[in-house]
Amino acid sequence: MEKGFADIVFDILRSLPDYRRLRYLELGCGDGFMLHSLSNEGANAQGTTFLDKSDDYIRSRDYPEGLTVKHGVDLSMPLPYSDDAFDVVYSMEVIEHIEGHRNFISEAARVLRPGGWFVMTTPNLHRLISRLHFALCGVHLVKERRPTFKMPLERMGEFHVRCPDFPLLHWLMWQSGLRIHTLECEHVHLLSKALMLVSPFLRPFTRIGLNRHERPGEDLDEAVDDLSKWMNSRVLLTSERICLLAQKT
Repeated sequence: MEKGFADIVFDILRSLPDYRRLRYLELGCGDGFMLHSLSNEGANAQGTTFLDKSDDYIRSRDYPEGLTVKHGVDLSMPLPYSDDAFDVVYSMEVIEHIEGHRNFISEAARVLRPGGWFVMTTPNLHRLISRLHFALCGVHLVKERRPTFKMPLERMGEFHVRCPDFPLLHWLMWQSGLRIHTLECEHVHLLSKALMLVSPFLRPFTRIGLNRHERPGEDLDEAVDDLSKWMNSRVLLTSERICLLAQKT
């Protein structure tokens, strides 16, 4: 039975060395279920949320007693924490709801100590079924609905306003000192499995596309090789979501 993204994230967090002794920050903690689970296991975990309870379209319950949640934190702005304040920063299905991807990644890296861990999930636009869908109609395949023209601007955050492009996400992380350690597979559509038969033929073109704007002689081989590895990985070609673990250098 395939695991959902929350189960995958919890497994990743529990696999970290001495995970109960680590300091955790969840960006956009929603109902606080993950915070609650970590706290119940003795970890020092806290989270952020942006909207008040009356306006929060995600949160359906009051936070259990004892949870530390900072309200009114806009993830497109600097985080209200000092440098190197946490051992682990994680978020689940959050980055696609905000426009400030650069700030989101760079601030997550800033508040992480060197050697700390960054865990994130987000929809995967680069799986083969989505690439095929885009080739046919020019629109990436995502499960969640997009804003309708009847929706007011203040409800924009309810939708996926900007799903991250993986090469851009990789670049933002690389520039912020975060190196991807693993990608975990979530749900895999049957068609994505079938399309894996053609994936070997796509790999050379992927590398050509990644090298297109790089100047010869620049010391970028490590970054490009790393990006190419993940772009051609089975997980990125099939998984419905990107579930990644990265470490701060």
